[in-house]
Amino acid sequence: MAKKVSVSINAVVAGLILIAACMGAIVYQNSLYDELFQKYVDIKWSNTNAEANLVYVRKKLEKCTTDTPATTDAGS
Repeated sequence: MAKKVSVSINAVVAGLILIAACMGAIVYQNSLYDELFQKYVDIKWSNTNAEANLVYVRKKLEKCTTDTPATTDAGS
């Protein structure tokens, strides 16, 4: 005689709720990841711009200091 296997409706509903909760958590974490990645990209972009501006200003400063003759205090 073959045994009859039955699955209760409660087990199926609990399984579906568990799967839905897991998928919801994954979607939520993905949205958090996207937000944090966008902040990371913005910070990296800002940092790169700041470094480029620093190099630009240093070169202008070097040009200003080499263009003007140095004054000496020998006459004092």
